[in-house]
Amino acid sequence: MHLSQAQIDFMDELHRRALYEGSVAYVSILAVPQLILLYAYVRDTIGDDLSHGLVMALLGINLATFMSAVNNFQVCQRFDYILHDIPPEEEAEVAVPPRQNIRFQSWNDQDCYDKTNFTKGHLQRIYNCFALRRR
Repeated sequence: MHLSQAQIDFMDELHRRALYEGSVAYVSILAVPQLILLYAYVRDTIGDDLSHGLVMALLGINLATFMSAVNNFQVCQRFDYILHDIPPEEEAEVAVPPRQNIRFQSWNDQDCYDKTNFTKGHLQRIYNCFALRRR
């Protein structure tokens, strides 16, 4: 699958966003036990309605943050699947084993460029620069 630079940048941003949303959801889940302990402490020790309401509001905000992060993470996953899925015909091309013992002389310039993104002259120069000539 060949992606343009804009598509690669979008995919990178999508993955970063999914990682961020997953991290937010994870941190929200980790905060629940502490908030429940705070709720129990306020209920048993302080006992006034204002503190009780504040802790309940914190639990509600934490739950809303978690639900929002999970939803955004799932949206990022759906976009990634829809926009960057490899079609079956391209997947079949990838499964073909590479040819062995290829010689530049057997390819024309277009074959060289299609398979390597270099022209035949560039490939021969690279070959010579690394001293890959047969002796």
